[in-house]
Amino acid sequence: MLSFIVDLDKRGLVQSIGSTTAASVPPLTVGEIHDTTTVFQKKVNGVVTTQDYHTGYTLKIGIGLLAIPPTIGTFTLTFGAETTDSIAYNATAAVISARLQALTAIGTGNVSVTGDAGGPWTVEFIGDLAETDVDALVGDGENLYPDSYVIIGTGRAGGTGINEIQEINLEQEPATGVDSFSIESSTPWTWTGILPLNVPKLKRIVSQVILARELWLEFELTNTNTGTRDKVLVKVNDISDGVIEDALLDTSFPAALDALYLRKADPSDPTSKLEWSDGFKITVAGEEKVHYT
Repeated sequence: MLSFIVDLDKRGLVQSIGSTTAASVPPLTVGEIHDTTTVFQKKVNGVVTTQDYHTGYTLKIGIGLLAIPPTIGTFTLTFGAETTDSIAYNATAAVISARLQALTAIGTGNVSVTGDAGGPWTVEFIGDLAETDVDALVGDGENLYPDSYVIIGTGRAGGTGINEIQEINLEQEPATGVDSFSIESSTPWTWTGILPLNVPKLKRIVSQVILARELWLEFELTNTNTGTRDKVLVKVNDISDGVIEDALLDTSFPAALDALYLRKADPSDPTSKLEWSDGFKITVAGEEKVHYT
């Protein structure tokens, strides 16, 4: 059983309900399937309180690489009842602005979009929509690859003297992600379900972590009425995969590992190398990452 208490103020795990002492993700092993309970808490009127998200919310828990954008495809944005034409994954801020201003509910001159090509992008509502609490944009990333989210957050709510700002970002979905959790009991409200760590994609990316990539456990609450998401990310410090150990028994291992290595490091770089003396080593940018004897 994996039991998580997520503190929405501290944006991480804590050791017990009502506690503010940070907790770590317990050791995980690829291939296992875990029953899981999750409770959310935050400070209300100065008191840390468990949160009731059983109405109008869904929970997704996944494990993946942090902030990796899609590499191909398109997405759309919806404002009110209108949806933009397709937007390329690597669109410029000018393209995002043009797509939004083409919607009659927004109109010309009523948004200012900044950001690099491919995002993240910041949308400020100006002109006729200045100083207004506007609808939240909703993104659809169904045509992005690898499978990705369109994450939209409100950087600043609009109101008297204040223009609303919304932020758009594209991120690949976790290698394993489950949104079939259900809410049970009322003291505290507890999400229950199963977190599977036996999907092939997870095993592949865990093997990449050996070569200096970081894995994160993601807790994502989605408001089903507005489409907005609140995501808490917690670093996974201890996950074993069996990839190296299993492969050592396979005569095809050297070639397979060499292919993996060549994808993640420059073979012409003398500080990044494979070594077979004194056991097996992988060194990346002068730092030893793996050493099996």
